[in-house]
Amino acid sequence: MKVRLIYYSHLLLVLVLPGCMNDMLDPVYPQISFTHREPIKLAVGTVEIKNEYFPPTTRPNVEHEFPISPAKAVIHWVQGRLIPVGKTGSVIVIIRDASVLEVPLALQRGVKNFFTRQQSHRYDGTIDLRVEIRDSDNNVKAVVQSVAQMSRTVPENLSIKAREEIWFKLTEEMMGDLDKSLQNLIYNHLKKWLR
Repeated sequence: MKVRLIYYSHLLLVLVLPGCMNDMLDPVYPQISFTHREPIKLAVGTVEIKNEYFPPTTRPNVEHEFPISPAKAVIHWVQGRLIPVGKTGSVIVIIRDASVLEVPLALQRGVKNFFTRQQSHRYDGTIDLRVEIRDSDNNVKAVVQSVAQMSRTVPENLSIKAREEIWFKLTEEMMGDLDKSLQNLIYNHLKKWLR
């Protein structure tokens, strides 16, 4: 009897363990990519990224915890969209802000709210980009700038996985807005360098 009990407990452990491992595995998020979009070809020799935003890595900032940070998504945007086809000069993409702040929300107390799942936090995201065209002497010849801001609230007792999915979507949507805005600005104000 004792042997059987040990055998069944090991069998149960073997059956339960794979299910637990699936919950513990980190989800794989797709790359926030813009290679499916038509590239913006510019008559410059190089495209560079200058990151002026240094995340504090402490709350209320949470962008460093994101599966794909807003700053990293900007790098993917630059690599997928801006193509240098000239010989001299450069495009400098300056990341001025790529932050997401976590704001705790006040929860309503009382019996009637006990069975209600309330919104407990709000995430306020900002991506601020400046695109400069510079000549071979590093003089700024033209500038466009765009800011994407978005907020999302989340319910209390949200799992880490569900929270990360919301963070990923927040970054993806902000970059989608920036992509449209910067394309329009470049087509309207940097025509001289378009090829």
